[in-house]
Amino acid sequence: MFSAERSCVYAVKNQARSLAPVCAEEERNRFLIGTYSPKNDNEIHLVEFDEDEFDVTSHVFKHDKEVTSLSPSPTKADLLFTTYSELVDNKIKHAATLWMVGALEVDDSGRLRNMQGTLGPLLNVASDALDGIQRVLWSPTKSSSSVITVGSRAIGVTSIDQGLTTAKVTSKLALPDEEDSKVISSAICNPHTVDQVLATAGTDIYSWDTRSGRAQLTIPRAHRMNIRDIDCNPNRPHHIATAGDDCKVRFWDTRRSDKPIMELSDHSHWIWSIIFNRSHDQLFLTAGSDCIVNLQSIVSISSAPLGGDDEYDDETGYGGSSDGSVDRLYNKPQDGLIATYDEHEYSVYATAWSPADPWTFASLSHDGTMVIRQVPRDHKYKILL
Repeated sequence: MFSAERSCVYAVKNQARSLAPVCAEEERNRFLIGTYSPKNDNEIHLVEFDEDEFDVTSHVFKHDKEVTSLSPSPTKADLLFTTYSELVDNKIKHAATLWMVGALEVDDSGRLRNMQGTLGPLLNVASDALDGIQRVLWSPTKSSSSVITVGSRAIGVTSIDQGLTTAKVTSKLALPDEEDSKVISSAICNPHTVDQVLATAGTDIYSWDTRSGRAQLTIPRAHRMNIRDIDCNPNRPHHIATAGDDCKVRFWDTRRSDKPIMELSDHSHWIWSIIFNRSHDQLFLTAGSDCIVNLQSIVSISSAPLGGDDEYDDETGYGGSSDGSVDRLYNKPQDGLIATYDEHEYSVYATAWSPADPWTFASLSHDGTMVIRQVPRDHKYKILL
């Protein structure tokens, strides 16, 4: 099913893999893109999408080193962590810096002007403690005093001083010693349990309690091939989703993790990104090396399964009846593929929902092309009405 809805395209000059919504901005659709060029001419683009005009404006910030991830503060729009790779003593190292975003130039309506912006470094996180930093996760408590730093084989609980001038890894949560061939591929803080971090490495899923440092959960062989991404359902505390190189999306209930509660196979190559809609968790996005973005519905296992309940059944799973006949009769949302978007010409590495509008989302492909779209109107009204 290919969508005929409108899209808005924004392109940067270099290759890019990093895309993030500006979570602290709840009035305007703003996204960040980080480029990934070995020539030390990289940039960060702050892109604003105006849904009334259906166009974009931007600020561009110079960031010489290759951006490997972007982590905007959930509460302060002018704070941003980047992780990046750099050559030090003929070795590639991965480090992190917290930046202060300079004042933004806006027009009379508050929209961004197309301008150059400034970034000021506040602090660096030493990479040696974790053998390189791949990503920074802000605490679900939205505090600026502590973040989670993700290394190749360990996750660090990192404290930040009140003046935002120094950071120190105070404890480490490591993969089991017997898994020395695996590296962490994705990680997320559980929004429902502030002291839990989940991560994937190889084909397995892990979680830790950041206070005690103890492992809480391991799901071995969760996929047949490497897992690329993980996300937590924002409205159902025990539900997570994973996607990987086996072209599968799997949904798990961590209370009974012996098998997935649902599996989808709508991609033909590696899946790099999966993310739930933060307001309507029956909606989620996936994207991969087949150059497509899928918008999908899993209403039967969402926080509001229409016509169902929260009990699990071996035959029908969650939500009662599995045939969807009642939902079809009343034109209600059903499980399944809502739309496939094929504008990208290269692998799609990242997707993001706008914090300002739950119906707006963006995707980013390897050539630096970002495409902004909205949930099809007919499906939006199925959910709302």
